[in-house]
Order: sequence, then structure tokens, then C-alpha cells
Amino acid sequence: MMAGGKILGVVQFFSLFVDSKERQENLSRNLQRGQQYLREALPVLHAKRLAENLQEMATHDTLTGLHNRRFLESNINPLIAGIKRRGSHMAVLMCDMDFFKKVNDQQGHEAGDLVLRGLSHTLQNCCRESDMVIRYGGEEFLILLVDCDPKEAMDVAEKIRASVEDQQFRIEGTCLKKTLSIGVSQFPEDTSAFRKCVKFADISLYQAKETGRNRVIRLVPEMWDSSDY
Repeated sequence: MMAGGKILGVVQFFSLFVDSKERQENLSRNLQRGQQYLREALPVLHAKRLAENLQEMATHDTLTGLHNRRFLESNINPLIAGIKRRGSHMAVLMCDMDFFKKVNDQQGHEAGDLVLRGLSHTLQNCCRESDMVIRYGGEEFLILLVDCDPKEAMDVAEKIRASVEDQQFRIEGTCLKKTLSIGVSQFPEDTSAFRKCVKFADISLYQAKETGRNRVIRLVPEMWDSSDY
């Protein structure tokens, strides 16, 4: 089944062994019906494939292949509902590569893209399939650790930080080393409002940057003033 010069699908027909005129006539009729069905179905299938591709492009980051913020907006409510229904926890990790601008300035934007793709692979490898890794913007990534209590969240965040620190990004025959700062908040312990929980993780990330970078900081009440929220 061809559409737009690409293979859309393969259809295989089976029939009884043709050993009589009657079976030959049945086979001819069935082939005609099959061809008619394919002619009518092909435009519908093609349109559906195009819609799926557009949806994929709209909800995934083209550089890293990770989910993007639009995907988050579309899927966060069911995710939160599941957490509440199970009486469980979810950790929110805001991750930002340290001094990433230097990569683009000194090595070029292609090198920066290679680093971001390598970082995205590391983040995915450190998380479970049930977790959500999102390119939040630029060199900033949001990770949602589903059914993960505060202690487990800090262990995973530290694992991610150490993995990035040990990683070597190979660029044009040279190896580049980078580090990652991570801010952590916990839903619903810190707040029952998801967007506020993301804000808390961002505040914690800011503290990690301010206190030396390449570290994991968990939100504590002293970091924010509720009147400023």
C-alpha cells in the first residue's frame, strides 16, 4: 500500500488452492473486492498516518526526541489524578546543565545540540519507563518521577547528577565534560498544586546554582516567601 511515495502498509491475501473453475471465479471476485476496499481505505489510512505524525511533532522535541511542554500540558491531569487515587507521591526534578552557553559560544551550536542529545539519553537511562522526561526549554529539563517518595527521589537525582558528571561528550575528536544542577520538590508533600510544585523545583534549582552548581538541592520552606508566589 503506497501513499506519497512511501509504503503505508502491506496486505496479504490467502485463498483456497485453485483446483477448479469455481474456485478460480471466487478468487477473481475476492481480489476485485480486496482491490476496491484498498482503493477506498488508502486515503483514510494515509490521513490517519499524517495526523499521527503531526501529533508526534507537536508533543515531542525534535532535537532530543523527548516529550515537550505541550505533551506535559495534555497529560498532566490524568497523571495527577492517578497519583491522588493511589495516595502516592511524585517527585519533580528541574535540571539545568551548568555553563551550557559556553559550549555554544566556544564549540558552536552543532556541538551544543550533540551535548543536549547526549544529556537526554543519560536522563532517560537513569529513569524508569513510567517516569516522564521533558525538555522544558533550552538546556533545562523537567523530570517527573511517578510513585517515588522523597528519599528515593533524592537518590535518583543524585544518580542523574553523578552520571552526567562522569559522562564524556565526544565532539570532533575531543571529549567535553559537563555538570548538571538539580532542584527537587515533592508532590503532594510540598504542595497539592502541580504548577506550584514545578515552581518549587525551579527555586531549588536556583539554590543549587547559587551554592556552587553540580549539586542536588531539595526544597525547604526557607527558600521561598509565600507572599511572593
